[in-house]
Amino acid sequence: QLLPDEKLRLTRSARQSKAHLGLAARLQLRRLLSDILGCTPAEIILTNNPDGRPQLHADHGAAALSLDFSISYTPQGFAICVAKDRRVGVDMQRFNSRPEGNVETLFGSYQQRRHSTNLRPQELWTRMEAYGKMQGEGLAHGLHRLYRIALKPQTADIGCHFVDFRYGSGIS
Repeated sequence: QLLPDEKLRLTRSARQSKAHLGLAARLQLRRLLSDILGCTPAEIILTNNPDGRPQLHADHGAAALSLDFSISYTPQGFAICVAKDRRVGVDMQRFNSRPEGNVETLFGSYQQRRHSTNLRPQELWTRMEAYGKMQGEGLAHGLHRLYRIALKPQTADIGCHFVDFRYGSGIS
């Protein structure tokens, strides 16, 4: 069930399919959070912090303060991560089997990268986005800094661990 502000967001969206998917992800997030907090999904109030990162409204009390969550979606689906007492970031990317030129420009060619990682450029980008979301800064955290963290998580400002997966064709 959509809340009034979600219905309004849907009617204002120029890209209906993207809006539907984003709202489906928020609805599923509210269901997950309601199970954790022992209330109904309609009682879950999501707000955004000043950086645009979704968070639980302060009215949910102390139990909600220990929860962190992140959402990502592509036209093929969405991913949600919820954790207690730790920051999380999740990202999904759809990509072609051939990396685009600008990705190669940022990460270097396979020949240049192969000594440091076997991750594909798109997988590195997905890690960078996830870490940026966890920090609440997105890519403003700095591309080279995020790249270093994607390669070596132990260099991050706060402890992190990446879980890489591939879902179907071209999704990381």
